[in-house]
Amino acid sequence: MYFQNTVRIALALAAGRLIVGALDLSHGLWALLATITVMGTSASGTRTALWPAFGGTLAGAAVTAVMLYSVGDHLARGPGGPHGAHRGRFGGSS
Repeated sequence: MYFQNTVRIALALAAGRLIVGALDLSHGLWALLATITVMGTSASGTRTALWPAFGGTLAGAAVTAVMLYSVGDHLARGPGGPHGAHRGRFGGSS
């Protein structure tokens, strides 16, 4: 039983690592951590946890998209406008 779960989780992590590498994701570690989190101690436990985890991920992505859309370019420009009149501590004179 333990060996089967170990092999199942190892294969899921290997597949996740291949996908992260193929997509060249800069924070691919999070995909592997999510894989470990979703993979339960049994196949039935994994199936039970999969859809709530997937739904939570989609809901989080939707909320993040709405938040980014609502702030628009204001974050990219910063307090000094598009040319960065306020450069901060290491950006030169202000």
